[in-house]
Amino acid sequence: AGGVAPERVVTISNGIDIAGVRADAGLPAPEGLHVTGPLVGCVGRLVPVKGVEYFVRMAGTLGFQVPRARFVVAGSGPEESRLREIAYAHGLGDRLVFIGHISPAAPVLAACDVVVLPSLSEAMPIVALEAMALGRPVVGTTVGSLADVVVDGETGILVPPADPEALAAAVARLLRDQALAEAMGKAGSARAEEHFTLERMVRNHLDLYEELAAGR
Repeated sequence: AGGVAPERVVTISNGIDIAGVRADAGLPAPEGLHVTGPLVGCVGRLVPVKGVEYFVRMAGTLGFQVPRARFVVAGSGPEESRLREIAYAHGLGDRLVFIGHISPAAPVLAACDVVVLPSLSEAMPIVALEAMALGRPVVGTTVGSLADVVVDGETGILVPPADPEALAAAVARLLRDQALAEAMGKAGSARAEEHFTLERMVRNHLDLYEELAAGR
């Protein structure tokens, strides 16, 4: 699209330290995350492009469909006050908690039954890779490289951006079908191990450098 010859473009996926993420998942859960019932989480900066507004609106809709569901938003940013107002307007009360910035995110992701990425724009989100490494099904939007990370119907579910009703339907499907959620989580974990390791990312960079150097 930018005028560069396609044969000159090489894509190297982000990689994560899967063993490190899984080790971090054993750390204590953040204060305020002690909830009962199925937990649906969103981790990211609280800025418009991350689409957290649609996660909160989804929670308002899903609260009626799956009354036992609870929700957590982990992150900080200029949108927090407005997001809290939206949550209040939807009558979410203590069913949705804002726990602020958390690092590492693994303890939050591990506590979730479903991880949601409601982004309006994305490159290749690390949160999705970490959630998959922890065996959590991902509900995401059809933007950026989310479709390269999440295999729709196999490791998670993809929906159009800015559509809280579609998010709610996808999350409700996973919460109501535990076998499906577990199968998607296992498939996501295997996909992360095969395609998105730190070692694979480094090796692909080195292979590219060696190929280019040989060509010169």
